[in-house]
Amino acid sequence: MKAILLLPFILVVLACSKPTSTPEQNLEGQDCAHAIRVKSVADEYAWMKARYPGFLPKGQSLLMSCNGVNQPTDAVTILLRDGTTRTFYFTGFPLSY
Repeated sequence: MKAILLLPFILVVLACSKPTSTPEQNLEGQDCAHAIRVKSVADEYAWMKARYPGFLPKGQSLLMSCNGVNQPTDAVTILLRDGTTRTFYFTGFPLSY
């Protein structure tokens, strides 16, 4: 009987407690050091479409050097449905224009 009376108290305590650790933020594509490896420009847009449906492309730039790394990197800026913009970095295929 005591266990049944304690159950609601335990559930409230568990519901109000914060996790002791937070998951590591996913940095994939957020900067040159975490550029996403793709095989084509079409792969870049497929990656963004899978994660951000309904996005609108706002700009695209080829960076010949990115934060001191001499590797061509494609920077693509998109507009999300909530009105925010994000820039993602891609590398891995013969990038040249």
